[in-house]
Amino acid sequence: TSSDITSASGAVSITADADATADAGAGGALTMADGSVINAGSGAITLNADENITVETLTTSSNVTINSVSGSIVKQALDTDVLVTGATLDLDAKTGISLNTTATTLDALNATSGNIDITETNDVAVNRLAQSTAGNISLTTSAGSITIASGQSGVTAVDTGAITLDAIGSTSDINVNYTITSASGAITLTADDDVLFTGTSSDITSTSGAV
Repeated sequence: TSSDITSASGAVSITADADATADAGAGGALTMADGSVINAGSGAITLNADENITVETLTTSSNVTINSVSGSIVKQALDTDVLVTGATLDLDAKTGISLNTTATTLDALNATSGNIDITETNDVAVNRLAQSTAGNISLTTSAGSITIASGQSGVTAVDTGAITLDAIGSTSDINVNYTITSASGAITLTADDDVLFTGTSSDITSTSGAV
């Protein structure tokens, strides 16, 4: 049986923090079982936990914020369908991010270990995809364009972290309106239609990685 939370327009906020301290201790994980749903209608969804966050179906026309203080943000292993649907998705993890999404805008930061791996269903703007550790960044759209938003934070990997952007679909473009940077990792941009450099800061930089 599924365990669902539903709201027509009110915000839904869930915090797993057993020790009442936002730290890297054993403070609490947040796990959604296969088949469970959080549907906030037009309200925002916020999930916070000290440890790992495992998501099933999150749905809203508003924004989704997911923050793990010391762990990862991952999809339910039993489900490969779209899991997180919202306007702006704000993701902040320490040990990796792996999600399937339908979003308007993505903002994701990973801090200490693991990769950022996001599969998006449609057109998406990227405000930020950033690694503070030597992990890879991968963003794939199954049917849509990727736009690196002008004036935001771009895409950044450190050390040997590789960056892969793949826009699948006959009319899917990659629009580079801001910087894409890896310290020494490879950078690969693949679009089934066009790759366009349209911004004044549309730079791709890697110290020693292939581009």
